[in-house]
Amino acid sequence: MKKTILLVDDNPDITLTIKGLLEGEREDFKVVIAESGEECLELLNKDILPDAILLDIMLPGIDGLETSECIRKNDKFSKIPILFITARNDQFIMEQGRFLGDDFIEKPFEIDDVIIRIERAIEKLAS
Repeated sequence: MKKTILLVDDNPDITLTIKGLLEGEREDFKVVIAESGEECLELLNKDILPDAILLDIMLPGIDGLETSECIRKNDKFSKIPILFITARNDQFIMEQGRFLGDDFIEKPFEIDDVIIRIERAIEKLAS
């Protein structure tokens, strides 16, 4: 059974690269792309319930931190693991990312590490 990963990032180069790498490495991953926090929330409200969300922090409109707060407030999808991905590595963002999400991944990253973290987050939810 395929695991759906919702990838939220406003940079098409990054989304296409991550999508290609994840789906290329794992046949059981299906990646759905959203380019903003608003689009992420729209997809979730349209009953696209992913197994995990890779969420960039720096997004146009509502940022990743605000998006994660909206996700956590909705009982329908509050349990979906959120893994923040970001180029920002200042202390505030790192603390917020670890507090609001299930994991915090700094760009640039190794795709194998991302896969391991996604699997860990999904397994943790299942147990």
